[in-house]
Amino acid sequence: MSREPLRVLQVVSSTDRGGAETWLLHVLRHVDRREVAMDFLVHDDKPGAYDAEIASQGAGIFACKGHRNLLRQLNGLRRLQRLHGPYQIVHSHVDYYGGIVCLLTRLMGVRGRIVHSHNNTRAVDRVASFPRRMYTRSMKLLVRWFSTAGLGTSGSAAALMFGDGWSLEPRWKVLPACVDLAPFGGCSDRGRVRGELGIPDSAIVFGHVGRFVEQKNHEFLIRLAAILVTKEPRARFVLIGTGPTQQLAEDTIRECGLTDHITIFAPRDDIPRIMLGAFDFFLFPSLYEGLGLALVEAQAAGLSCFASTAIPPEAIVVPSLVHRFPLAGGPEYWADAILRRIGESRPVTQTEALRQVELAFDIRRNAAQLVKFYQAAL
Repeated sequence: MSREPLRVLQVVSSTDRGGAETWLLHVLRHVDRREVAMDFLVHDDKPGAYDAEIASQGAGIFACKGHRNLLRQLNGLRRLQRLHGPYQIVHSHVDYYGGIVCLLTRLMGVRGRIVHSHNNTRAVDRVASFPRRMYTRSMKLLVRWFSTAGLGTSGSAAALMFGDGWSLEPRWKVLPACVDLAPFGGCSDRGRVRGELGIPDSAIVFGHVGRFVEQKNHEFLIRLAAILVTKEPRARFVLIGTGPTQQLAEDTIRECGLTDHITIFAPRDDIPRIMLGAFDFFLFPSLYEGLGLALVEAQAAGLSCFASTAIPPEAIVVPSLVHRFPLAGGPEYWADAILRRIGESRPVTQTEALRQVELAFDIRRNAAQLVKFYQAAL
C-alpha cells in the first residue's frame, strides 16, 4: 500500500523572482513528489513570474486576501485547509510575519509549523522605529512559542530569528538556499551574448543581479561606477533586476552622467548565460544578506567578486574569487581596491570554481535534506 505524500503549504510574499522564491522553484523541480506535495500561499494576489512553472509542476497557488486582518486570514486558512488540504506542514518564508503564520496554523491544529529566516537585518533592526522594534520582538516571541521548527539560510540568519543560542536548540537548523547549477557547465558565446546586450567586446563589464530595494545598495554601486569610469573608461555595468528603488537608481545614473556606461535589464531566466558570456567581474555591495545566492552563482561562473563584509561566510565557497570590503570605506576605497585587481589573472578556472560550488550547493542534495527536515518536523 503506497503512502500518501506529505502535504506542505509554502507561505511566500509573492511568486516573483527573489532568493527564497527561486530556491523554492528549484526545490519543486527536484523534490520527489511521491514524498512531498507542495502548494503556495501568496500575500500578493498579482501574477508572479514563476506562476506558470509552479502550476506546471502540479503545485497550487492561492492568494491570501486581507492578511492584515487576523480573523479573516484565519478563516481563509481554514477554508484552504478544508478545500485543498489537509496540510501537515506550513512553511513560512515571510520574515517576522512568520510568527503570525505559526500562531494561526497552531489554532488550526497544523502539526508542522516552520519559520524560515532568509535574511539578517540585525543592523537595520537596531536603528528601526520604536513600533518596528516592538513588532520584531513580538514576532520572535510568537515564533518561539508556536513554531515547531525553524530554518536559517545561514548562521547569521538563524541567529536573527531564533537568537544567538539557536544552535543549542535542536529544532533550529541551517539549510542554505540552492539552485540548479547545471547551466553553469555549458559554454556561452561571449561575442554573441555581449552583442545581444549592446556591449563592446573591449569593455570591462561589472555585473550585478538583485532586486532594486534598499538592501542591495544600488546607490553605492552607482557612485562606485562613477569613480571607476573616470579611472577606467572601458568599464561598463550591467544591472539585472527590478523593484521599488529602480526609478531612484535611474535618476542617480542620469545625475552622474552614466547612461552610456550603466544598463539595466529586467529579470530574466538566462542568468548563467549572461554571467558566463558578458560579465568580467561581479559587484555585491549589499547592506545585509541572509546568504546571497547571486554571489554563489557568480562564483559558479568563475567571476572575481567584490562584496561587502555584510555577506555571511556561508556564501563564500571559492575564497580566492571573493574580495570583501567594508562599506564604511566608501566608493573611493572600493574603486582603488578593485582597480588593483583588474589586471590579475583568475586564480581558478571556471570549471574548478563550479566544481567547488557544486560540492556545497547541490540542489538535489539540498532538496533531499529539506524532505528529511519535513519528515522529522512532524
